[in-house]
Amino acid sequence: MNIAYENLDLIPKLLDLVIDLKNEIEIIKAYKPDLTKQKEVISFLGITRQTLYNLIEKKYLIEDIHFTINEKGHKEFNPEAIIEFKKHYVKHAKTERKETKLVNDIMSRLAA
Repeated sequence: MNIAYENLDLIPKLLDLVIDLKNEIEIIKAYKPDLTKQKEVISFLGITRQTLYNLIEKKYLIEDIHFTINEKGHKEFNPEAIIEFKKHYVKHAKTERKETKLVNDIMSRLAA
């Protein structure tokens, strides 16, 4: 087995990069939203409170999966489920808008 000793001087640089990355991760964790709270979920999803209520009413956000109701009657959201929802909801919303536009275009042509 041959060892390339000429690259050993890269180890301190690599260690510095790992330390910098660790520090950046700590900073990001400090600003991570509390996705158990409604206000933070609304901000994270980039929606209004009414849209959140609509998503719950239409069962896009499902009790015991995306949120639970605590003893005071307040919703407590599941951060992991909200993150997964955002990945799929954004794709779904874009597709739905395209389909709606297509249907509207067809309907306007038929009405003309």
